[in-house]
Amino acid sequence: MPSILKTISNFIVAALSVLAILYSVATKAESADVCKPIESETEIIVKNNLASSSLCVAGHLYTLTFNLTTNKLQISTPKGRFLLSKIPKNYSPTLVGAEDKIRILPRELQPYLSQNILLFTSALRTRGNDGAGQCGAGEEVFLNTLSINKKTPLINI
Repeated sequence: MPSILKTISNFIVAALSVLAILYSVATKAESADVCKPIESETEIIVKNNLASSSLCVAGHLYTLTFNLTTNKLQISTPKGRFLLSKIPKNYSPTLVGAEDKIRILPRELQPYLSQNILLFTSALRTRGNDGAGQCGAGEEVFLNTLSINKKTPLINI
């Protein structure tokens, strides 16, 4: 009789250990995709030839990235990374120092988040000529919308 009780208690301990491990793994898997708004929202960060800004929306991180060397504008979402546009070299915002204008707007300027629409700004050099002396080569900044409830984000530039 004591050996049966010992076997049952060992079985219960083993089962509880397995449940604890499964719970730990499930919790880590959930938390890997969840962000906290205060920690995740950033100003524009320019580092390693990338200009990026992020916003936490409903526990998911959205990061807008502009590559300063390839002129590609991309968004990273929980569903993947998507190319939004490739800016021609002679219209690159880096030629007029406007790369810091490309960003996701802060939460207080996001009136359509409840409708799954994210607002961000993009920038271009005004003229694509050779820009000798930069005459007439200013910057244009655009307000863009991005529908984030689709499988592939839908952009309206």
